[in-house]
Parts: sequence; C-alpha cells; structure tokens
Amino acid sequence: MCYPSAEEGMRNGKEEARKSNYRVRFRHGVYPDQEGSATREDIKKYDYFFDSAQEWVCMPTKVNFVDESAQIVEEMEGSAVDRYGSSKRASQFLTRKKAVERIPQGASRRSTRVSELAIRAGGSISNDPVLAQADLGEIVSSPWLIATHSHWPASSAPESVNGTEDSLSSSWDTSLICNSPCPFHAHENGVQWPLADPVEAHLFRFWVEKAAAWWDITSPENVFRDYAPTMALNSPMLLNAIFMISAQHIARFEPGFPARPYLYHDRILQRLIPYLAEKGRIEDEATLLVAILLRSFEEFHAGTKGQHLSTFELFIGPEGWLFDTSSSVVQACLMVHVHFEIYQSLLGTSQLRIDYEGFILSSLTSPASDVAWANRIVWLCARILQWVEKDFRTLDEWQQLASLVDDWERDCPTSFDTFFREEFPSGNRITSELWFIRPCHAHANQQLRICRIALMAHQPISGLNDIERDNIVRSMQQAVLKALNELIAIARGNTQTSSPASIAAHAIHKFAVVLEDEADRTKMIEFLEEVNTLGWPTMNTIEWLRRYWCRNEMIW
Repeated sequence: MCYPSAEEGMRNGKEEARKSNYRVRFRHGVYPDQEGSATREDIKKYDYFFDSAQEWVCMPTKVNFVDESAQIVEEMEGSAVDRYGSSKRASQFLTRKKAVERIPQGASRRSTRVSELAIRAGGSISNDPVLAQADLGEIVSSPWLIATHSHWPASSAPESVNGTEDSLSSSWDTSLICNSPCPFHAHENGVQWPLADPVEAHLFRFWVEKAAAWWDITSPENVFRDYAPTMALNSPMLLNAIFMISAQHIARFEPGFPARPYLYHDRILQRLIPYLAEKGRIEDEATLLVAILLRSFEEFHAGTKGQHLSTFELFIGPEGWLFDTSSSVVQACLMVHVHFEIYQSLLGTSQLRIDYEGFILSSLTSPASDVAWANRIVWLCARILQWVEKDFRTLDEWQQLASLVDDWERDCPTSFDTFFREEFPSGNRITSELWFIRPCHAHANQQLRICRIALMAHQPISGLNDIERDNIVRSMQQAVLKALNELIAIARGNTQTSSPASIAAHAIHKFAVVLEDEADRTKMIEFLEEVNTLGWPTMNTIEWLRRYWCRNEMIW
C-alpha cells in the first residue's frame, strides 16, 4: 500500500492556500474623495501592511483599486446559507439561545454584483450608482448589517462565553439599539469621554469584560485589558479598533445588536493612511496595537482562506528592531504576531519570517509566569514549523527540537495540566472534552500538540528499509489522529475564547491529510462544520480536505 507523505499533503495545501489568497489591496470605503481626505499615494501607504508577494490588481483602465464590498456581502450571505441551511446537522456543542428580533435584512443589503471603484485622475469618484447615492457612513456599514446569528458553544467548563447572553441580550433594550445611530464623525476631532453612544459603550464594555482576554494569553501584564482601554482615551484609532473587534464578534451571536465593524474599520483607515503617509511607519505603541487588531479583524473574516495583512514590517526594519522589545505592549504585540505567523504556516503559506532559532525576549528564556511559559511553547512551535519548511533537515536538529519540547512539558507549572476530562458515551460524535484553568493553559496545550504532530510527521527516515518506513508512517498517522482529537477536545472544553476552535481548525487543515479511516475523516469535517457555524469560516479547509482525500483514494 502506498501512503501519502505528510510533506506531499503540505505541498498540496500550500498550492490550495495560494490559490485562495486575495490579490486585492483595496478595502471598501477607503478612497480619495473630492475633499482630499486621502490621496492616491496615501492609499498606497496601506500597502505597508501587505506581504510583498501579493500584487496590485491590474485593470484595463489603469485603475488599480477594487471595491470588495459586494464580494464580502456575497461571502457573508453564502456563509449564512451554509450555517443555517436546513441540510446542515445541528451541532451538538452549540446551544440555542432565545429568539432575538433580527434587523430587517432588506434595508441593509447591497447589490451582490462585483463592483469596481474607478478613480479619475482628479481624485473624484466614478459614477457608480451605489457610491454616488450613498454617503460614506452608509457605504461602510453595509456588509455587517446582515444578521449573522451564530450560537455560542455550550460547555460546563468554567467561564463559558454563554455568560455573554446575560450581559447583552437580557439587559439591552432592542428598540433603543435599533434607533441608536453611529455617526461617522463621532470621533473626528478626538476621543469623546465618557462615551455618549450606548452602542459604543456596550462595545467598549464587551472588550474589557470578554474580548481583551483573547489577546492577553500573550501578556502577563494583561496589556489588552488594562493598558489598551486607557491608551484608547488618547487614540481615536485605538478606540475604534476596540469597537471594531467587539462589533465583529458580537455580530456572530447577537443579531439584534447593531454591530457594524466595518464602520469602525473604515474610521481607522481614514486616520491610519494619512498617519503612514506622514511618518512612513508606525512609531507609537497605540498605533501598533491598532495594526495588530486590524490584522486580527481581517484574518478572522478570512478564516482558513489565507488572505491576511502583513505585520512583520511593524517590528523589524532593514536595520533591525523598530520598537523597544522591553516594553510590555511591544512584547504582547510581538507574540500576537508570532501567532499570526503560525496560523499562516499551518495554512500552507511560508510566513515564518522571524528567525526563531533563538529566544528574542528574555521572558522566553526564563519564564516567570504561566503566560510566559505559554509564550515559550508558542515560540517553540514557530521554530519547529520554520524547521519543517527547510529544504534540508537533519536527525540531530530533529532530536534537539524534540528535546526542547520534552523539557517544556516536564518543567512547566502543574497549572498547565488538564484538571478534568469529560468523557461521552461511545458512539457520540463528541468523544471528550479537556478542561484547563485559564485560556493561556488551553492555548499552550494546543501549541504543544502541534509541536508533537509536526515533529512526528517530519521525522527523518533516510537510510531505513521499507518495513521500517511503513512502521514509522503508521505510528505517525496514529499520533496525528490522537493529537488532532485532543486539539478538538481542548477546543470544546475551553470556550472562554474563540482561539482554541480556530487553532484546532488550522491544525486540521495542515495535518488531517494523513488520515485514512473514513470515520476519522468524518469527525474532522464535522468539527470544522461546527467551527464554521460559530462564525469562523472553515469551508475552504473542508473543500480542500475532501478534494485531497478523494484524489488520493484514486491513487491508492
């Protein structure tokens, strides 16, 4: 029997990921207007965030910007059909919430045709019927006013996000929400404090109470919860970034809440573009936080499709590091960037651009807190994935990396141990849940398993005979299946944040290609469908795995 190698699957996955990358630089709502708020050259400064491998869209009329609004609406509508169509099975780790009045969709949808934004030489907008009749505030709000109701995962694990229902739905007047405007110029001349808009007040509260914890798995000082809100008082861009992230995630489960993330997305860019045009790069920590949140926003919308902004240039320039890495804010942002590089690597794109051979931060060398220990295994994971991408790998290197992972697992605090394993009856689609004390512990254990899978799947086997090779392949397949099932169990048992589910989906994208048993494959697909139902797009991975498995069945 001929087994597909893990590397073959990774190469094919890389090809699929490249095909699905957007090659569009322009986001809707950001363009030079007649008032000159953003020039053509200013917009090109937004290219600062994109990887150099992606190119500008070429058009016959010498226009190199494309409006993605219609495309985003089409994707959102398609995603809604996938999630709520009658043919979909109800997820067993989702719970139905009480019915909430939906925002009428007819008032919020835009034309689904692919529209192009033509820019005249003088900087004015073309006669696009949608753009000509609507002001900027209307344009930028369109994609996300479509109700995208998802259910939060039900879990008896501590701090389940189901508590959000009590904090928003039960205490909020729906009629007040729907009648509360979000004027575009609310923060044009600086931050207004206290907040006058009740919608934005709830977005800010959601950030402090819920969303910030998702990023603070990288920060022992809780930078995103304790520092970012205070810094936002003097940074309209950062305040709008907080609103943007909160609105993006509330839109997943609160259809009655007027969450309009692209409104805040465009407010940010209207300030960020002139900022970059003037300074050439990001120079302050508040704007660094903005850029990190902006990439997170874009990647969450992309799911496993692979398109993303590049944040590598924020930290490293031709002459070295651009920020003081002793800063808590910079360290937290850098570790978020490392997560981004890992995610993209798991999707098959070569994005591990930092040299992970050594530990850049002193806290990674001698961890003094649980978060620092978690950051260390994240760094090791990036180092292993970077090693995997090398053209030539030696057994000595493999053994050294395996030893570092063993040392981490042996020396890390006992707080990283699973404190409860919930087993379900045999035959149940959900086999088990693994519970951990805090999000950073769950996250670190997922990174640990990715390290193990990557090392097992790329164990050097040169010089072995066919029988020995076959034995290693079978052991590798069993180890991959065990680790993927544990990644899923961690995701299902730790729903305080959305990251465990997305991390598991990324790992499945890269490593599930080696699975042969149909029942095992079905479990992976069912989990990906559940994650997709939560509002994190995974259909690209589902389609890719099915195509790969089908193609290799024909080979076998």
